Amino acid sequence: MRKHILKAGAAQVDITPPPGVPLTGFLFRLGPSTGIHDPLFARALALDTGGQQVLLITCDLLALDAPFVSAARAAIREATGIPENNIMIACTHTHSGPATIFLRDCGEVDTTYLDSLRLRLVSVAQDAVSNLHEARVGAGRGQVDKGVLNRRQPGAPTDPDLDVISFQDEAGKYLAILVNYACHPVCLDHTNRLISADYPGYLSRALQEQTQAVVLFTNSAAGDINPERMGSFAFAEDLGGALATETLRILDTLEYQDTAALLVTGETLDLPLQLPPTSDEIEQRVFEYRQGLVEAEAAGKVLEGKLHKAMLGWAEATLAGVLRGNAPAYIPAELQGFCLGEVMLVGIPGELFSELGKEIKSSTSLRQVTVLGYTNNDIGYIPVRQAYARGGYEITDAFKFYGYPAALAPEAGDLVLQSAARLLTWCSSSST
Repeated sequence: MRKHILKAGAAQVDITPPPGVPLTGFLFRLGPSTGIHDPLFARALALDTGGQQVLLITCDLLALDAPFVSAARAAIREATGIPENNIMIACTHTHSGPATIFLRDCGEVDTTYLDSLRLRLVSVAQDAVSNLHEARVGAGRGQVDKGVLNRRQPGAPTDPDLDVISFQDEAGKYLAILVNYACHPVCLDHTNRLISADYPGYLSRALQEQTQAVVLFTNSAAGDINPERMGSFAFAEDLGGALATETLRILDTLEYQDTAALLVTGETLDLPLQLPPTSDEIEQRVFEYRQGLVEAEAAGKVLEGKLHKAMLGWAEATLAGVLRGNAPAYIPAELQGFCLGEVMLVGIPGELFSELGKEIKSSTSLRQVTVLGYTNNDIGYIPVRQAYARGGYEITDAFKFYGYPAALAPEAGDLVLQSAARLLTWCSSSST
């Protein structure tokens, strides 16, 4: 395929909400935000090869849902002319940001904030496009294997890969740096009520100070990966600093090219859910959760009461769906791919387990495949098939907060792998 001169442009905009908004990511957080520890940003990277334009936007937020992303893409297309299928919106997954998607009893979504956010995403997209310069790109991979753990299997492997994609102008000035790593941003736990980007914020600030580039952090397949230490801004700074140090090392090793083929691909799957409980089973759960809520409130057990209240809400909603016969059996999941020469970004709309992410990256002849979780939606956890026998929160409980009648079926992860393989195969064959 003919390669074209590459242009790149980047921009960032502050998307910090005011203190007092509900935070999200933890059921047991008591109360709304009380202040701002560090700002949240949306960052945009526009790429242009003459006949093709794409836009990647990252947000220091837990997640955005498909309806919001669809509306934002349409507004950005109107403002920039970039086709909606060529726009990818990813979230860092910080658990110290505003409530932006439905998670039962984990913070009420502020629609006024979302309206403002959509306008800011349009603005940062326009700024990135207006900043397009002839550029060269370099990509590489390092490793950070300390400071994180597999939260489902003590001692089990994580994914230490730290992917870096760097864009420079003709004079060697950094324009944008994309960093990708797999770890939940929960260095700050449920006791924190200050708005923060968590460790990705520290990483981005450290790199920006050193390079003056717009730094876009993207989380990878982090569904079962946590920081080793939680509960302190110092822990977030340590992890962010370690990632920044390794990123700077990688930047010194990169080789750059100024031409590349730019391709876009994607497909939407219907991922099956497990069978929901029967009406009799769910009625029993409604009774148990209601009784548990009464007892917890009588005993002054606030956190236990929050849990029973959330589970009661799920049970009542699920019972209504089962009785009406319209409980969902599938969840739509959009996978999206941007291919720049021998480097490909694969966007996944949820919390992919790390084994699945590693398999996607190793299943192709492309030089580097970078997996972006929490992209264009967050449908919840996508476990590896073997995890179902072990159980745990991601399989037995998380779906209740997302509002599903049951967890994804064990074959869902396999279907995501097969879809990603099709995207990679298409990219590999089309870029040669």
